[in-house]
Amino acid sequence: MRKNTPASRSVRAARTSPPDPITAIPRGVVGLRLFPNPAFDQAAAARWDAERFYSDPNYYLSKELVRPYRVGMSCGFCHVGPNPEKPPANPEAPQWENLSGTVGAQYFWVDRILAWDADPTAFLFQLLHTARPGSLDTSLVSSDNINNPRTMNAVYNLWPRLEAARRWGRETLGPSNLANKQFNDFVSQGR
Repeated sequence: MRKNTPASRSVRAARTSPPDPITAIPRGVVGLRLFPNPAFDQAAAARWDAERFYSDPNYYLSKELVRPYRVGMSCGFCHVGPNPEKPPANPEAPQWENLSGTVGAQYFWVDRILAWDADPTAFLFQLLHTARPGSLDTSLVSSDNINNPRTMNAVYNLWPRLEAARRWGRETLGPSNLANKQFNDFVSQGR
């Protein structure tokens, strides 16, 4: 019999509520939200074991495992951090006024987030480990062969950007942006 843990209660709640791709459940960390997984059907629910998900690597690393939630993150996950001008009275219970989107996430460790259980001898771990706290190589997805972790900048003018998006509608990429070649597409050998 499974224990009545917060994880198992949230899984039962996911099973009883219809998947809604818009409504998310806040999970207490700025910018992270849980969305019901539409692929979490009866067969997946029968196979789901919340206790093993937290304790058994063979279970939680399985490619066949269907999780009850999808995790989404907003810009705030990377760009919001403690406000140095308004520290919380209780560091264990900060309030919204103790956070800032201007200073960036100075305690964001990209290697601990993106490669939390990585082999220290692996290339990905070593690459991500070059980023100091509060820095990130924003072109990491691009195959530009440049490792340039730098501070995570602030998100400015968010509301005006949203207003412009509402006014102009959907943005589409033009032909020049769709033909976004990388350095290796032009130079295949030599220096």
